[in-house]
Amino acid sequence: MTHDIQCLYDLQKIGEEVCIEYKRESNGQKKVTYACCELKNKEIIPFSYTKRNEYSEILKAVYDYACGKNANDTLIVGNLMRRVMEAFSTFVYKKGIAEISYDDTILQQIGDKDYIDYFKNLMYKLVLNGDSHMLERTNSLDDMDYLNF
Repeated sequence: MTHDIQCLYDLQKIGEEVCIEYKRESNGQKKVTYACCELKNKEIIPFSYTKRNEYSEILKAVYDYACGKNANDTLIVGNLMRRVMEAFSTFVYKKGIAEISYDDTILQQIGDKDYIDYFKNLMYKLVLNGDSHMLERTNSLDDMDYLNF
């Protein structure tokens, strides 16, 4: 059981490898299986890891909240927004959310001076960057202290 989808994906890969190896060692005579499930709306349902995209799921949750749905997400919507912004900025620009707000090359793509000034001076980057996770995960691919992850 986990709340971390990356951990689930890693365990799923291990499960596939174990199944293949067990079948190979028994010359196809034995097989082992596993199931990935999730708790959703108080029910345990199959987890479709091949059709799941965490970024899309988070973006949808933020959008639904903005549309007035999922009022219960009030306590977590800020963190969800930070995760979306951080994943996007790290993937597209290889920079954290604070850095994209004052990078002139990136800001010039907006085109509107008022919006450029708005994003340059907005203090959200201090608030959102304090609880940052995805940038550190992305950067840790080269980090020798990867065992904790």
